[in-house]
Amino acid sequence: MDKLPGSERALAELLLKFPGVAAVYSATELADEAQVSKAAVTRLVHRLGYKDFREMREEVRNARAAGHPLFLSLPESPTQTPGRGLQAHLEQDIASLRNTIESVQPDLLNEAARAAAKARRVMVIGLRNSHFFAAYMRHQLTLVRDSVDLVPMPGQIVMEEVANLDAKDLVIAIGLRRRPATLKKVLQWLRGEEVPVILFCDRFAGTTASLATWAFPCETRGVSTFDSYVGVMSLLTHFCEKVVSTRRDAGRDRLKRIEAHLSEADEFEDEIF
Repeated sequence: MDKLPGSERALAELLLKFPGVAAVYSATELADEAQVSKAAVTRLVHRLGYKDFREMREEVRNARAAGHPLFLSLPESPTQTPGRGLQAHLEQDIASLRNTIESVQPDLLNEAARAAAKARRVMVIGLRNSHFFAAYMRHQLTLVRDSVDLVPMPGQIVMEEVANLDAKDLVIAIGLRRRPATLKKVLQWLRGEEVPVILFCDRFAGTTASLATWAFPCETRGVSTFDSYVGVMSLLTHFCEKVVSTRRDAGRDRLKRIEAHLSEADEFEDEIF
């Protein structure tokens, strides 16, 4: 870094701090942000081994698509008005919610919900940041049906847990970026064993999504460093509602029994209506 000319060093410092800018800024905008000339951008791009700025931008875009948080973070504009960041966050969440729900084919979602209602056993799998959503899904489903497991729990290996599943069972996998490679391997094995799989994923799941019986991509793009999950949560909740309606009286009867037990045990603090 110290051996770089001053203008290239200023640009390099910007790229090290916010590598994602190369995906969303033009070469001219990048030069303006670093307060250097466009020629300095060209020289640094070549020094880094790229043929041109377009080639570097493509590599950075791939990193952003993979969900690398360092590449998702962008510098705030010095002219940004107070509160604009929160407004941009709101607007992006609304867009994520709309894009997720509007992309769902209702017939496929209903078909998947019927499978979740009728399967002998349901195993919900979530790795890394997807585990939280898998736990939520498992909890909701246990309110209306039995034999719902969450994997992995502490000390568990996913492949050991799925070993006894067959075509009468069902796996619900949550696979949001950045997905560990384990998930794809598990889905490949399940497909070979003809175990039906419902996958809730992001829009960049690619070949992983193709391994599922039903795949529902969600919009997860945020405004900066972290992804947005409002669309994911909304779709998962709606899916659970579909399972409830599919199970009809059986699901509602189970829910009533659970509520009666909770009330008898006085599990919750008094609620004021």
